[in-house]
Amino acid sequence: MAGINEMLANVLNGSDIVTLFIIHAVISVVFFLVDMTRRSKLRALVDTAVVFFIPVFGLVIMVLYNVVAFLFGLYEGDEPEKLEYGTAFFLGHRLDDDIVPLNDVYLVPDIERKRRFFTEAIKGALVENQQILNMAMHDADREVAYYAVSLITSRVENLESQIFVAEQKLLNKGDLTPNDVAEYAKVLKDYLNQREFIDYVTWHEKQRMYIDVLRRLHKYFPDNIKYYADDIDERLRARDYDGAKEVYAVLADKFPGSETASMELLKIAVEGHDRSRLDDALKGLDALRAGGHELSDEANDAYQYWARNDNYHKSNDDDKNKEAGVA
Repeated sequence: MAGINEMLANVLNGSDIVTLFIIHAVISVVFFLVDMTRRSKLRALVDTAVVFFIPVFGLVIMVLYNVVAFLFGLYEGDEPEKLEYGTAFFLGHRLDDDIVPLNDVYLVPDIERKRRFFTEAIKGALVENQQILNMAMHDADREVAYYAVSLITSRVENLESQIFVAEQKLLNKGDLTPNDVAEYAKVLKDYLNQREFIDYVTWHEKQRMYIDVLRRLHKYFPDNIKYYADDIDERLRARDYDGAKEVYAVLADKFPGSETASMELLKIAVEGHDRSRLDDALKGLDALRAGGHELSDEANDAYQYWARNDNYHKSNDDDKNKEAGVA
């Protein structure tokens, strides 16, 4: 009994309490430094808080917790508060209010901020999306519209300059390399995409030249499916449906069963309001899907849109019935 009373007296002694507190604080700091080598600062701080505010038992709990976690591999997964570079996403990082996707700039109610977002993007040559430029060109804010028009005008002038250089090379060189012709076709294609800013006569003249160049590219690169697809697309835009069908026949012969062949046939069918060709195109995409081919986003969207048509499903059912011998 005397021993217990003596122990209580020692505990209640002020100097001993201070000493115990200092020892406990040192242990907590050491625990924090050790834990921080294996955890994020935030996680180490939380663990240390348990150790510090629950004397003795807190340390025992955390040690046992870490031992069990190590033995059972509980730390093998990702820590949700960490980013790719090991920094907690809510520490030391402030979300920037001035970072806005260009597609959403037109939703910004503040005219000054909207103007600054877009004009800075133009000055930094960051705007490449033609649709965004067209939206900006018709914006109510005259300054934004002015910058958009100036950028598009500059791009058209630059393309015209490139076309002029390419055409001079065509005139002055006796033998053109296939790469020269391919580069010329690329410039013409970009130029034709600026139709809204080119006069009618010039645009159609360049379109005829582009189709002629694509015809030459078929000879230079007979195995390049892209040039056949571009040729069909441009002929459809020129409303030359017979020419598009002729090019498609070559494409289908060289690349049978390809996604591009089915997509070009679908475009021809839609432009020509041809139900039979539309069914054939969708059946081609059906076969690709059944064979495990993953359709591109464009092809998948087109398939989902047109395959919902009742007549397409009906024609498929009729074919299946014929194959099965159903009257």
